Amino acid sequence: MGSRPLLKTGFPSLTKVFNIKTQNSREMKAKFNVLVERDEDGYYVATVPSLPGCHTQAKSLDELMERAKEAIELYLEVEKEFVLHD
Repeated sequence: MGSRPLLKTGFPSLTKVFNIKTQNSREMKAKFNVLVERDEDGYYVATVPSLPGCHTQAKSLDELMERAKEAIELYLEVEKEFVLHD
C-alpha cells in the first residue's frame, strides 16, 4: 500500500446528530463533530475527533455521512465489547 495523499483543508468541521443503532437493535440519538476534508484524488474523508481512529472516506458527501454513521456504530460496538471483557 502506498502512502496516503495529503488532505486539502478548507472544509468545516460539522456537528451531526446520528440515530445510532446499538448492539441489541435499540436506537439512540448521539451528536458527534465530524471533520470533513478532501484528498488529492477527490475523495471526501471524515474523521470523528472524539473517537480516536474513527474515520472513513467516500466519493460523495451523502455517502460519506452514511459511512461515518456506520463507522461510529462499529466503533461504539467494539468499545463496548472491549470494556465488558476488560
